[in-house]
Amino acid sequence: MKAWQVPLWATYGVVHFFASIPAVQDSQHLALAATMAIRAMTGLGVSSVLLPVFSWRRKQGNVAWWARVVATTLSASAAWMILDRIVLVTAASITRFSVPWSAFPRGMDLEYLFVMVAWSAGWIGLTLANDGRLQREELVRRTMEAQTARLELFAAQLNPHFLFNALNTIRSLAAEDAERTREVVGRLSSFLRRVVSFAPADPVPLSEEIDLVRDYLAIEEARFEQTFSVDIAIANGAAAALVPPLILQPLIENAVKYGDGVRAICIRADLVGESLTIRVENEGTLHGTKEGTGLRLTRSRLEAMYGNGQSFSIHQSNHTVVATVIIKRQKT
Repeated sequence: MKAWQVPLWATYGVVHFFASIPAVQDSQHLALAATMAIRAMTGLGVSSVLLPVFSWRRKQGNVAWWARVVATTLSASAAWMILDRIVLVTAASITRFSVPWSAFPRGMDLEYLFVMVAWSAGWIGLTLANDGRLQREELVRRTMEAQTARLELFAAQLNPHFLFNALNTIRSLAAEDAERTREVVGRLSSFLRRVVSFAPADPVPLSEEIDLVRDYLAIEEARFEQTFSVDIAIANGAAAALVPPLILQPLIENAVKYGDGVRAICIRADLVGESLTIRVENEGTLHGTKEGTGLRLTRSRLEAMYGNGQSFSIHQSNHTVVATVIIKRQKT
């Protein structure tokens, strides 16, 4: 039983008592008070039973739920009248007080129907208003989470080590190879422009992600002064598929950081039915089972954007580390 039910029905009983006084004689006031008290208590009991019935599988816009509410309200009004009369007669026979039957209409008393309809309408109105409030709070919470994720992702991608290493690489190249220096500066400028302009909730074509990967690998190749073996194969139609921005970046960073030898990196994207599968492979060793910040953020972003329509895994296969992202296919 909800706490607000008691004062609500108590108020109903008091108001109904004073409104009915003109219809009875002065000697019947005590009996009228008892009658109104019984009516309020039986109304409290019937409405308390309605609450779990109305709440069961409640969903706005569900026609079946609305039909159940109407049918239950009509049935409850009839049940309330019958229960009220039974309790009233029983109480009168036990206490021997005189019931002012002349104040009761013959047959079906529409007051029970009107009051129960008003109670149901009030409950539904309050419930829908509360649902709207909860939805607004959820929207604010999701917005704040998206902003927090954006800041975390921004910090993860623009970590000081990457910027310092890139700038040191440019400084070293400037004295030896002006052409290569201009290329690395251009790649770094392109990479930073893409990173700072993304919107975390707006998917981008896979082709843009691949361009970002190429910029990043070009900078890292100049820093390590060794050849990167990069093999990128995008199936027909996959380049236009939408993916979360910067979703590949943590995977590529791990491939560079933990890769062995010449850092052979392979990127595959295939369309299988309604799903887009992206695999990032590199020669190396998977260090432990604990995921770093980048991988945890990748997993949480996929869960937030696709729910059950995604999967993310990373495992060791012989001398190769394989990271796989599967998401529901979206087109531009």
